[in-house]
Amino acid sequence: EKFDGVAINNERFSTKKCDADGSEEFILNRLWDAKVAAAAGDIKLHFSIGWHWGWCDVGLGILNNIAWGPPGGGPIVTKPANEHFIDIADSVDVQVSWNKPSTMATRATKAGAAYAEMLGKPFWVLAYTNPSDDDCRFTFFPTVGGCPSGDLTMLGLWEAFDQMVDGAFVADPVPAARGGIHYFRGVYSTGLLGWPKLIGPTVIPFLCADDSPLTPSPP
Repeated sequence: EKFDGVAINNERFSTKKCDADGSEEFILNRLWDAKVAAAAGDIKLHFSIGWHWGWCDVGLGILNNIAWGPPGGGPIVTKPANEHFIDIADSVDVQVSWNKPSTMATRATKAGAAYAEMLGKPFWVLAYTNPSDDDCRFTFFPTVGGCPSGDLTMLGLWEAFDQMVDGAFVADPVPAARGGIHYFRGVYSTGLLGWPKLIGPTVIPFLCADDSPLTPSPP
C-alpha cells in the first residue's frame, strides 16, 4: 500500500493576503516546494483555498493579483492568488463558509471554479458540518432554535450540492465542481435532528427538521 496524495492548507494566507511584505510570494514558494516533493514521491498534491483569497476587496472588485513564478527560473506571471494556487496543485477545494446554495456557488465562482475547469483540475466546494459558535450560516450542523439560512440536515446538504451544480435557484452554478465535506463525522449517523442514525444499510426512522418521519432506506 502507498499514499496516492497529500492534502494541505495554509490558514495564515487569510491574514497575509494583499500584504506587500513578500508573505504571499513566500507562501507560493513553499507550496511549490511541496509540489516538487510530492511529484518526487509520485503522489498528488491537494490544496485547500479560501474563497476570497484571490481578492483584496470582493465588494469593490479589487483582485489580489500577484506577480510570481516558480523558484528556479520559471516565468513570472501576474494573476489572482487563487489562480496561482490552482496552477500549482493537482486539485483544490474552496472553503465557501456558508450553507446557502446560491452563496456557496457564487463564492466558488469567485474562488476560480471556471479557471480550474479550464485546466482540467478537480475542484471541490467544501461544506462545513462542524458546530459553529460564531454563525450558524457557516455550517450544516443542526442549530438549536433553527438558523435563518440553509437546511441544516443531511438531505439539505445533498440538495445544496445538487443546486450548486445544476443551477436550480442559483445565479452562478458551478457544473464541474464536486461537493466536499469538512468534519463529516461530527454529524454523520449521529441521530441529531436531520441527521439519521445509520445501522448497516438501514436508516432508523426519526423526525426530520419539519417533524415529518424519515422513510428508511431499503436493505
